[in-house]
Amino acid sequence: MKRVLTAFLLVPVVSYLILRAPEPWFLGFMALIAALTAHEFNDLVTRHGLPSPGWLVYPMGVALLIGPGSTEQFLALLAVAALWLGTTESDF
Repeated sequence: MKRVLTAFLLVPVVSYLILRAPEPWFLGFMALIAALTAHEFNDLVTRHGLPSPGWLVYPMGVALLIGPGSTEQFLALLAVAALWLGTTESDF
């Protein structure tokens, strides 16, 4: 029931932000959704006993939000993620 009420309240707000809101409001909303999604991802990974990417998820999400059409940006983020995932605590 809690999810139904949340959806009932959020559908009009999200619809307005997507269809009618000025661009800065829309981008702010998208950044908020990206941050909440990254936070949820970190929680899920931690609950399953896997190493959490931690703070690295947030700047990568923002970078993808700012320039989603840039292939070079995506490849740079992919390289950073691969380097981070390839390191262990014994490397430091």
